[in-house]
Formats: sequence, structure tokens, C-alpha cells
Amino acid sequence: MRKKDKQQIISEVLNFQVTTSILDHVSDLVWIKDNSGRYMEVSASFGRLLGMEREQFIGKTASDFHFESAGDAADDQTVIQSRKPSVMQTMKKIPDGGNRFFEIHKSPIFDLLGNVAGLIATGRDITDQVRKQEYLHYIGYHDMLTQLHNRNYFEKLPEKLKKEQIGDLGIVICDIDGLK
Repeated sequence: MRKKDKQQIISEVLNFQVTTSILDHVSDLVWIKDNSGRYMEVSASFGRLLGMEREQFIGKTASDFHFESAGDAADDQTVIQSRKPSVMQTMKKIPDGGNRFFEIHKSPIFDLLGNVAGLIATGRDITDQVRKQEYLHYIGYHDMLTQLHNRNYFEKLPEKLKKEQIGDLGIVICDIDGLK
């Protein structure tokens, strides 16, 4: 019995060391919350993003740091109650004053009896991807030289106006310089 206890302790210490090592070195944001929404563990990258040490988060909720919206808390509860993972994209204001876009994956954590003990979440900064998509959308509907709306914009305009239920409307498109 004593030997098994010793092996179990060694196993738990190794699991803790591996988990800590992962959380110290992973570049994505990682956090673990209990059913009450209190942080049980966060990655070093999560702490760096908010300009704090990892230990400062333990036992506190996201609302203590003004980093959580009502939608985040509701999504946490949905994951816990449904016992199913979720994926969402969200924009967050970070301490340096900028806005960043994140893709967040949340999954329930189960104890040995199969009860939900909390959730684990990962967040990846997708700000560059979002900005590139916005830019591609912009150049798809604007002339790059003049920055005015291009032919694609005006071809889609009647559909847009129809959806907005604007009354009778006429659009005249003239080609004044012979370019197409």
C-alpha cells in the first residue's frame, strides 16, 4: 500500500510539472475555470496579455479584471450545462488600449465520477487574419487609386437596397473615361 501511495504521489507531481511546463511555454492563451467561473490555472501568455503574473488570477473571476463580457459568462455556463465544447470569435479590449480579435475554444472538464468540474479554454489571437479579411473585402469594393466604390460595389447595391426596403430608386452608371 505504501509503495502505491509513493507511486501515486510521483505520478501526481509529474502531471503537475508537465501541466505547468505546458502553461509556461504555450503561445496560445489557456485558462482553466471551476464551475463558479473562478480561474484555477492560466498560461503565462494569458498573464502577459493582461500584464499580470499567472498567480494573480487564481481564485478570481474574469469580471474581477474587467476582461469578460456577459456573453463570455453565458457561454461558459452553456459549455458546463450542455457538457459540450464551443468555439467562438470575439473582440476584446486589452490593457494597452487596443482591440484584439480572438478565436476561443472551450471544453468541459470532467471529474472521475463524470461530473463537470469546470472548463478549459484556449484563445488564439486572430487579429491579423481579421484585418486581412477586412482589407480584402475593402479592395473588392473600392478602386485602389481613387478609394471610391468600384463596379463590384454598384453591382451589389440593388440587392442591398432591396433588403433595406427602399422604395423606387434608379442608378445610372456611366463610364466616363472608356475604362472597364
